[in-house]
Amino acid sequence: MFNKKLFLFLLIFLAITPLVRGQTIPDKPDIKDWKEIGSTVFDINLDNGLTAYLGYEVEYQSPANVNEFVIVLSRFVSFVSVPGTKTDKTPYVAIANSYLDNETNKALDDLKNNQSDSFLYVHWKTTVDEQTRQVVLEGPIENWLLGTNGIWFYKSGVNVRIKNISEPDRNKPEQFVTVGVRYSLIDVYHVLMVDQEYFLSDRKKD
Repeated sequence: MFNKKLFLFLLIFLAITPLVRGQTIPDKPDIKDWKEIGSTVFDINLDNGLTAYLGYEVEYQSPANVNEFVIVLSRFVSFVSVPGTKTDKTPYVAIANSYLDNETNKALDDLKNNQSDSFLYVHWKTTVDEQTRQVVLEGPIENWLLGTNGIWFYKSGVNVRIKNISEPDRNKPEQFVTVGVRYSLIDVYHVLMVDQEYFLSDRKKD
């Protein structure tokens, strides 16, 4: 027998399911012709001066509206830069580290240009408050975050939460070491991590 209430429930459920799953979300900003106004690499400073590079972010400005901006965060395969230390065999540590910096920059450029994937877009507009003459937000901040399931999640009016990830030190289990960063948007998250194996051999053991 036809159940009208059940039919209406299923109809409503099928209509809202794509929204709940994040399948029908606004398109990410098209920044093809936007102006790059700033960029930075994000990394983790490890023990003994080691640095683990995880990805980078770029800020763009709209050519049609100088008060409209987008920040794009991208990830690449993490790697660790190990600075040299002065010994009898390597007395010219400054020269060695200068060379290391140069090679690191080359590696970063290659990763950014050829081996990176975006995982977060943040879009906002600003205006000048007529009373205070201060620059303020115009409308809500919009966020697109790539979840662990490979699906983009959209949310406006909230900030992305950023938290360092730590785990027990494999050499000293009683201590913790920072190994990554977690980006969260409501209950969706994206994690960037580096394996301790990349830098354990270069850390001093007490």
